[in-house]
Amino acid sequence: MDQQILPIRFRHNHLTTDKLIYVVDRDGMTLDETKTKIHEVFPGWKVVDKGISFFQDTQKNDSTLGNPKQFNLKKRLEYSQFNVEIEIERHVLGFLLKTLLPTLFVLGLGYAVYFTYVFAIKMALSMNLIISTSLFHLKLASSALSAVEYTVLIEYVFYIVYLLGIFGVITSLIIDKEELKVKTMKDKLDELRKDDEFSKDEFSKEEIERIEKTTNRSKLLINRIEWAGKIGYPVVVVLVIAGVWIFYQYR
Repeated sequence: MDQQILPIRFRHNHLTTDKLIYVVDRDGMTLDETKTKIHEVFPGWKVVDKGISFFQDTQKNDSTLGNPKQFNLKKRLEYSQFNVEIEIERHVLGFLLKTLLPTLFVLGLGYAVYFTYVFAIKMALSMNLIISTSLFHLKLASSALSAVEYTVLIEYVFYIVYLLGIFGVITSLIIDKEELKVKTMKDKLDELRKDDEFSKDEFSKEEIERIEKTTNRSKLLINRIEWAGKIGYPVVVVLVIAGVWIFYQYR
């Protein structure tokens, strides 16, 4: 949603306002031709309505600029200055379609993390989300945003996508750890139940109950993480899209 004001200002090198005052040639300046040339110089940008203004003001200087006639005189030098200000903005829809749409496709793949039970696939999808987005980000930074030192809206979108990818990696690691714990407890429980002598012992009953509680806690944690991803992931994506659209409508 970037908007910029391009100023052009000039004054005469030594003639002050008592010798020269610039005026705007309203009839001789062709604004349409100026807009066309600006579009050629800045592809992907456009001049906003009534975005070109011409005006005259003064530039004041307390220095004598080495003029011997001005030595020891407490006189401020004033120069007539001619100003042109051109307000431009990006072609937002085209810019977003080329940068945000591919990211949305990658986000769709990232959402599949919460619908698969294979750890390797979960990690691959999460890492792919981060790597693909970083490539889009680097390409954008080296072309359209190469001369921009501040952070624009599309970069905040990339940062949120990075966070979603990192969240996918962390949840995949936690789920894998808890599933391994459930498998270990299940194997241990099966062994205990096969041992007839041990199963009759009071201590064995307590041990079995402890193992079952630990297993249930792990299963509950896995279930909550998966549902948090299934619900929270699309909510974040929808909020990001809605935020971009609101900025576009009310910028």
